Amino acid sequence: MILDIQHVGIRGYERELGIDLAILNPSYRYSCQCCVDGFYQQYLWSRGRKGFKQLGIYNPKCRIPVDIEIERQIAKGIVGVVLNPGNHHYSLNDVGRVIEFINRKRLNIYLYTKTSTLQEIEKVLDGLDVNLVLLDWKEELRPLLKESNVYVNGKYVEDGPKNRTIIATFYPYESEEIAKEMLRKLSWTFNNFLSLI
Repeated sequence: MILDIQHVGIRGYERELGIDLAILNPSYRYSCQCCVDGFYQQYLWSRGRKGFKQLGIYNPKCRIPVDIEIERQIAKGIVGVVLNPGNHHYSLNDVGRVIEFINRKRLNIYLYTKTSTLQEIEKVLDGLDVNLVLLDWKEELRPLLKESNVYVNGKYVEDGPKNRTIIATFYPYESEEIAKEMLRKLSWTFNNFLSLI
């Protein structure tokens, strides 16, 4: 079985990458600053297609309360929630209520870390009962590797914990060749990936 967490919009996957299961990530490269980025477009695109599951997303600046919006996405079958402070221009220090709600709903959190500090992420982890998946990486986050509920993207962290390393390519924003090579190189992570969803 070949698995991947994809940074995919509605395009891509018309090409055959040989993937059995893909997790669609609505956090677009050039985010729209809206509440949910491309969540509903992806949902409509993937509905009824075999081999796709979807992550939810929430921008804390949204005028719709987190409980209402995430419940809507839960009803559509999400398997986790993406937080993207860099693209949505907020601080992890300001999302306590959002984290609490996601944690209460037992959904894993998928985090882009480019604008977050180690201290902010440690604060998120304090009392977190679900897994936190770091989709990108910076070396200052290395102390987080000791946390039993932190997963890392093997694309960036070659020496991550063997049982908590996954693969998340950024296809179609990277070439098909790079995505295929990453999938081949990190095929040993597929069971870790399945344990998340």
